[in-house]
Amino acid sequence: RRQKTLRARSGARTMADMTEVEEVEEVDLERKLAGGFHKLSSAISKHQHKKVLKHANELLELVPEDETARHCKLVALIHLGKLEEAHELANGAKTRRTLLKKERAYCYYRNGDLGKALGMAEACEDTEGVMELKGQLLYRLGRREESKDVYERLLQSHKRGRVKTADLLGNIIASYISAGSAGDVPSVLKQVGASKSSLEETPEIAYNNACVSLSLGKYAEAMDLLQVAERVGYESLFEDDLTEEETKEELAHVFAQKAFVLERLGRPKESQEQTAQVLKCVSQDDVTLAIATNNLAALRGSANVHDSLKRFDKLQALRAESEKSSGKVRRKNSLGDATGLVLSQDFAGLLQPEESSCVLSNYAACALLAGRPEAAERTAERALEACSGRPDAAATMALALARQGREDEALSSLDEFRERGGDPEAAAVAKCEIAVLCSKWKQAANALLSLPEDKRHQPAAIATALWLLERSGDKSRASSAVDACASWWDSQASSGALSEGGFASYARALKICGQFRFRSKDPDGAAALYQKVLDRTDDPQLRSEAMAGLVQLHGVSDASLADRYESEMPPVPGLEELDVELLEQATVRSARGSQPRPQGAMAAPSAAKDDPAKPSSAAQDEVYATKSKAQRRREFLRTLPEERQEYVAARQKEQRRKKAKRKAKQPADCAGEPDPERWIPKRDRSGYKKTRREKKLAKSVVKGSQGAGKVNEMLDKSQAPVDTTRGPNLPNLPRRRKR
Repeated sequence: RRQKTLRARSGARTMADMTEVEEVEEVDLERKLAGGFHKLSSAISKHQHKKVLKHANELLELVPEDETARHCKLVALIHLGKLEEAHELANGAKTRRTLLKKERAYCYYRNGDLGKALGMAEACEDTEGVMELKGQLLYRLGRREESKDVYERLLQSHKRGRVKTADLLGNIIASYISAGSAGDVPSVLKQVGASKSSLEETPEIAYNNACVSLSLGKYAEAMDLLQVAERVGYESLFEDDLTEEETKEELAHVFAQKAFVLERLGRPKESQEQTAQVLKCVSQDDVTLAIATNNLAALRGSANVHDSLKRFDKLQALRAESEKSSGKVRRKNSLGDATGLVLSQDFAGLLQPEESSCVLSNYAACALLAGRPEAAERTAERALEACSGRPDAAATMALALARQGREDEALSSLDEFRERGGDPEAAAVAKCEIAVLCSKWKQAANALLSLPEDKRHQPAAIATALWLLERSGDKSRASSAVDACASWWDSQASSGALSEGGFASYARALKICGQFRFRSKDPDGAAALYQKVLDRTDDPQLRSEAMAGLVQLHGVSDASLADRYESEMPPVPGLEELDVELLEQATVRSARGSQPRPQGAMAAPSAAKDDPAKPSSAAQDEVYATKSKAQRRREFLRTLPEERQEYVAARQKEQRRKKAKRKAKQPADCAGEPDPERWIPKRDRSGYKKTRREKKLAKSVVKGSQGAGKVNEMLDKSQAPVDTTRGPNLPNLPRRRKR
């Protein structure tokens, strides 16, 4: 019984001891947790993400199921750029995914899965961070208006407060620019209270601020702001201890934008040089490579087309290498392949659809200029897939088809482009040009006459349409087009919708219609149109052409009409000095070069003396004397206005200088016989005198067969005396050991 009692007491003491140990452990755990969370909170407030990750891991070792520590670890991994670990942690089985939707969406966004990231972000509550992420996702997906709307709602929640981060302000500016609302950016900056210093806080926001001025067409101001962005970039990157080459690589987008602004400022040569410099320092996986390559090809135009194609080929080199590493067969270089350009995923994912279409369209144009219509056709087709409303891609594709002899397909492709919602005017003009190249005059005229009335009745359009209809032989339709053009312009003039420039176009169109009526043997219709031109315009040139047409029509039958219009015509400088009577009496210069003489100048010299009204023979000789070229040039200059005389004189002087430079020098003595050795080089001629260097080289040259030249006697040992006192010259070998 005593033993049982002792055992019971010892068991009670053991249970009490265990309880005390557990209580001590709990107190110790609570103390460690409190210290750990205090350290974690301090690191979070100081934005020390490495320490946040360290303290979160320590807490998770103590309490593996703590959601707060796991959440802090996930955010720290995202800030540190360890996206794979963050993605794995966010999708872990132990994590409550419903609480980490925002972080998971951000991980998908950074890993390039934009659609899935947007779906998760839309499922989250619209907090400030979620709205910022959603706006950025919509911007990257090309839904610019929606992105702008999200940022507008985000700005309304600030209530005229300052934006917390410069990155957010830069994203807001970028979304407004991409949505075509760059004019609203100044009011937005005023709303958020952005100052000049805040716009220069980071290189990104300074660059976006410069792009605002560029979108508004203020190119000089944009150039100044880009200089600021470059300075801010150099200052921020200097703190990271980067080399000069690494700094240029980081700021390549700023230099590329400066080159574009130089082109807009009318300095294409400097723009081309700076774009070439950008291509030397830009990284091969940077989207700036695609933009700078495209801009350089556009600046060159039809020059250096093959070099432009080689530069375009770098945009798909990365894709080709990835196919090679995955075991696929690498296709040929695009310069020798008909598949054209296929942008790699590294560039296609970063470029907007319009930008990708622009790059592909320019490549197609270069391929067409280089004589590769198949590559141009396929690349233009991809450009239309990226942006279906791009007219230059449709025109390039149609022209490539026409170059391959598929003319009907080329014309039908433009019709399909218009049916898909493309620009109908651009499609009609392109169809007209390609039909003219294929000598299909009627289809070209139909395409041009399908334009809207305000376009097809313009002077250039109606003149081209009439020429095409005349070539096709459809004069009845040409006459209908003339009637429609004249009536449309009359209605516009009577309604008062024409400006001063519109009246000039009206007069030109009527003049073109009048010329067609004259060619069609309709003098009355032509005269009526010419008279309308006189009534509608005060332009002296148009009035002169119209009056000349009226005189041509009715001057023979009605001389008074010619006199009336002659009095209204502006004076021609130099005509007052000419004697028409003498010009009528003058003879034409013969083919032998005889001097023109007035008829009857030698017939009756006595009559010339008696009649003072008739010019004397001396005066006639003075008028019809042979004049040198210099005299004729001086007389021609006197007929010009004073402001043109100096320019024409300078041009004539330059032409004379070039002509004298081109003129070959005549030899001093041409009487002798030609040199029979003039066809062989001078050094091989009989009378050639060698230089000192050539004479020295001629002495050291060994002529004849091998070994027939002069031999140094010191090298000949056959006649040398033999030394009998010395033994044979044996090699020094080691002595053998005696056994």
